Amino acid sequence: MTFAERRIVMKDGRPAVIRPVRMSDAESLAACNRSVIAAGTGMTRELSQCAHTPEEVEAHARELVSLAETGAGIALAAIVGDEVGGAGMIRRQPRRRVRHVGHIGVGIAPAFQGLGLGRAIMEGLIAWARAQPNNAVSRVDLFVFADNVRAIRLYESLGFVVEGRRRRAVRYEDGRETDDLIMGLLL
Repeated sequence: MTFAERRIVMKDGRPAVIRPVRMSDAESLAACNRSVIAAGTGMTRELSQCAHTPEEVEAHARELVSLAETGAGIALAAIVGDEVGGAGMIRRQPRRRVRHVGHIGVGIAPAFQGLGLGRAIMEGLIAWARAQPNNAVSRVDLFVFADNVRAIRLYESLGFVVEGRRRRAVRYEDGRETDDLIMGLLL
């Protein structure tokens, strides 16, 4: 299933394009991921676990591109000017009994948060899931830190509901702990 590129206007008036990740996005995508992780909220991954070398950067981009090629999911990038301002992916579960579930992950670079990129990417991922033939994806889910109020509000506005709470599942570097919420949307 292909995904049609979508042009949007961000809340600050600048144009952006939501489209599948391409190999040519590799370096900008890696920079976006590093900025999201460096901001310290929303991701459990650490900077040391990011793609840094040219080979790692290319391998990560290739993994995301292959989602669409294999039908396992899709990775979308929000392109602002000539850089990746945010990205998201939905990956179908590999086991037969849960193959109808798509798991979502999204990250928006701090410089582009609050401008509508997260909503546009989420809408694209949900549209991809709904477009799968024979109701192949009938549920999508995601994890979100309980203190990430803006993201929770976005997900709720798209129809997601809190289905579970992993208490004190995330520990920040300063020792603070927060819950990790499981949110789901039935399509």
